[in-house]
Amino acid sequence: MPCVQRRVFVFSRPPHLCSLSTRFNEAAGHHLQVAHQLTVAPHLVPEYILQLYPTSLERAAALHQLALDEEYALQCAYAAWEEERERIEEEWKKGRERIRDRMLEGIEERRKRAREDKDNDGAVAGTSHRRCWHTEPHPFS
Repeated sequence: MPCVQRRVFVFSRPPHLCSLSTRFNEAAGHHLQVAHQLTVAPHLVPEYILQLYPTSLERAAALHQLALDEEYALQCAYAAWEEERERIEEEWKKGRERIRDRMLEGIEERRKRAREDKDNDGAVAGTSHRRCWHTEPHPFS
């Protein structure tokens, strides 16, 4: 039998592969360090802050919009309350004026009747105003 030579291939890493493994180990170590910092104090990790910046801006804008909406709703409610109060005051004033006018009309009507009665009493001879209203004497007089 012929002698068979075995060839053993020894793999040596090319230089670009050595740098890849080194970079991988460094990246893995960095990720572990960042993961530890994120669990302990996330506000100290610049990558975390940078990634959350757009979300933080959206949240701040949404909160500001909610505050403006609440302020607008309060202004609308206050304006509606003011309009309602003014309308009720106007109705009250109109009602008061109507009552005043009716009372003045009633007073004027009584004065008119009193004048007519006085004129009629003067036309009837011998009757007094007291006798027209009271036919019987008062019990205490």
